[in-house]
This record gives sequence, structure tokens and C-alpha cells, in this order.
Amino acid sequence: MKAGDLVRPTNRKFSSARVGLVVRVFMHKLWDSGKLGSKVNWDKIEPQPFAEILWNSGAQTKMPQSSLEVLNESR
Repeated sequence: MKAGDLVRPTNRKFSSARVGLVVRVFMHKLWDSGKLGSKVNWDKIEPQPFAEILWNSGAQTKMPQSSLEVLNESR
């Protein structure tokens, strides 16, 4: 995944019509309390690939790349 790619979320709670543009990619830590518990320990996890997305609604969010599907790659 790279800046300029068109993506959509893989999570079914979002509309499949929701399409976004990758603005930037970066590494970031995310604590998954469902898997790791509520007591946060940042030393236990490694950074993972994230993307900053500009959605067709105009909203901008940051999401793990594992939660996104590439629809169209930029050149």
C-alpha cells in the first residue's frame, strides 16, 4: 500500500461504497484490548503498518493497513 492508492475498509460494519484515498503510510503501535487485555504495556507490541485515509465523505482517519483493501493502485 502506498500514497495515492484507492482503498475501502474490510470491516463489514462500514458501507462497501465507502472509498478513500491513501494520503500517507507510516508505522504505529495499536493496543488491541480484546486480544491483549485492558492493561496496556507498549513494550509488548511492535509497530504495524498504518495508513492515513481521506474518505469520499471528506473525513480523514488513520487505520491499520490490515483493515483496508486496495481497490486501485497508484502508479
